[in-house]
Amino acid sequence: MEQVPRKRLRPDIMPAQKSIKMNIEPIAPFHLDLDRQGNLHEIHGKLFDQAAYSRMKYGVRTDLKYFARMVAEELQQQAPQLFNGVEPPAILTSYKAVAPPGTTLARYCLDIINLERFRQKLVPGEMVQVYRPKDYIEEYAILPAAERKKLLGTQTDNTLRGRSLDGYVPVILDDIYVTGGYTAMLRNVIGNQQKVVSAYIAVCSETLKKMPHAEGILNNSGIRKPADLLPFIERQDFVCTRRFLKMLLRTSLYELKPVVSALPDILLEQIARGIIDTDSELQFIFPDTANLLIDAALERRCI
Repeated sequence: MEQVPRKRLRPDIMPAQKSIKMNIEPIAPFHLDLDRQGNLHEIHGKLFDQAAYSRMKYGVRTDLKYFARMVAEELQQQAPQLFNGVEPPAILTSYKAVAPPGTTLARYCLDIINLERFRQKLVPGEMVQVYRPKDYIEEYAILPAAERKKLLGTQTDNTLRGRSLDGYVPVILDDIYVTGGYTAMLRNVIGNQQKVVSAYIAVCSETLKKMPHAEGILNNSGIRKPADLLPFIERQDFVCTRRFLKMLLRTSLYELKPVVSALPDILLEQIARGIIDTDSELQFIFPDTANLLIDAALERRCI
């Protein structure tokens, strides 16, 4: 007998489901604190690879995929509706022109979720950009809580640009939960949604929340300068991220010139486009490095 193809329901015509409680506590495979010696450790005794985390933050693809699997496994345990529910997830990520590493992390995590939804003949989840008309170039990870709140306070025009989340389960997914400022900003953007899931690679203890500069130390535990990323770039194990762009712009010309010479054309194209599309002020804030990167792209006819 010929099988009749299963009809896929659109989110806007799906049958009503039982109300799902909003996830208050962030979901995360790792919970970080300081031990008596002042060293970072995972409170449940799990192995937390700080160097891999640092590489992930700067765009090393292998490490992004590793941590995406860790987050997806935790989500499957604590938020199974994302994998088998009728309403698909909508994973939110906030940027203007150059995406942060958390965007690629979320994309890889969504791939794992959508593969399971595909097997169950369910509508796939989506990535949803929260658009930032004004992207900040400050080093967020080293700012104290009050300064983080002030900086994110300038992001009041962040918007979904008319995108409706009705019929979806909104998911806030990022690399680390420190003071909660980023999460609060996204919750403000999405409004009165009752089924929000928030997930991270790691959640910081109350002690670490009072020491947000610890995030900066963690970010740089494996990658400290652009040249550290050249081996990964050479073997195409790399994704261009906003963090990498910021690092390039803040690097001295002496260190930057040999790095630029080693960058492949496609990556130099992405960097130059990122500078131009982010903010015209970058050419005045970082006149030497911004011009070096753009001039190199022009010389190689990348743009």
